[in-house]
Amino acid sequence: MADSGKRDHKRLQAALQQTAVRLLEEALAVIEAREPLGEAEVVHRLRVAMKRLRALLRLLRSSLPASGYRALNARCRELAGRLAEDRDAEVAQATLRRLLADSPAQASRVRLLAALAPAQDSECAAPRPSWQALAEELAALQRICSGVALPGISRRRLRQALQNSYREGARLGRRARKIEDTELLHEWRKAVKRVYYQNQLLRERQNRHLRQLKTLSDCLGDLHDLDMLEQRLLAQRHRYWRDDLDLLQPRLDAARRRLYRKALKQGNKVFGRRDLKQHVRRVVKASL
Repeated sequence: MADSGKRDHKRLQAALQQTAVRLLEEALAVIEAREPLGEAEVVHRLRVAMKRLRALLRLLRSSLPASGYRALNARCRELAGRLAEDRDAEVAQATLRRLLADSPAQASRVRLLAALAPAQDSECAAPRPSWQALAEELAALQRICSGVALPGISRRRLRQALQNSYREGARLGRRARKIEDTELLHEWRKAVKRVYYQNQLLRERQNRHLRQLKTLSDCLGDLHDLDMLEQRLLAQRHRYWRDDLDLLQPRLDAARRRLYRKALKQGNKVFGRRDLKQHVRRVVKASL
């Protein structure tokens, strides 16, 4: 019986190590394919890869030394942070284009888009990503993950970790139902995305629940994009006219109300189901 438990532990540890290594291999392949993909798509995929790896680390947190978890998590966050500025500017511009797609006010659209463009002067502009440095950092993370020890890992701990992620998502969803707050919705978005990635990483097959999680994640992501758009425009108030903002604001507010109602409805579908505990048990049992 003891030998069987040891074998199961070794298989589980190896499978989780391989999952982390695979994520980093995919990220390295994205950098290699940056010419056909284009820089914007490479940045997007690398940021997603780091979010997925951090979601995996959260599943393993109780089986890692506290210092080891913090160090790995910080390295993933820092790597993604290097790519944030240009990506955020592109998302803000795309969001603005959607909101003003049917507006005849071409001059306002041009001024607002210009205000959202990344800074070009040497003092304010974010440094361009060094693909070689990013590839070296990903390779270093890959070496660490391939040999990381998980002495306490077990399916029971994985169940507890996934259940905790669901509890956090449900808790933030209940608060969002009472208070429409930008920071709260941002935290809920991150919690939902974590649950979605963790289900994927545990090899959950595409099903209705995963589609509902993806819909909720996308909805909260669109809400976040609206908030980021508004914040970026307010920070560049000197670069456009008041009439430009007056044109945009009602459209932005209407889109926010619609997405907020949709998020609450979708959140109830995801976190309101009565069999979440059984779902978690099934996902972990069938995983890896």
